[in-house]
Amino acid sequence: MTTEILTVDSVRKWTKDRLRSLKDLQKQLVKSEDVDSIVKGLDAEGWKDFRKTARQLKSQSRTPASFKNRLVKQTTLESKRFTKVLEQLSAK
Repeated sequence: MTTEILTVDSVRKWTKDRLRSLKDLQKQLVKSEDVDSIVKGLDAEGWKDFRKTARQLKSQSRTPASFKNRLVKQTTLESKRFTKVLEQLSAK
């Protein structure tokens, strides 16, 4: 465990990076036919919670196309959430 001091600037920077990564992920998902390989690649990057959500969405989906659509929708929701957080951090 690190003893790094959290500041508003460091959280803002992390939020910007996460938002950028989400938008890149969304572009990859829209372009790709093999969504499973993209989701499996997320494990190495520290996206444990998102991967867990993706597995739940896969179990709820009947076809690969519906899984892809649900996953794109989830990335849109996540990016909206991080955009709101970034707006709040920028206001302070």
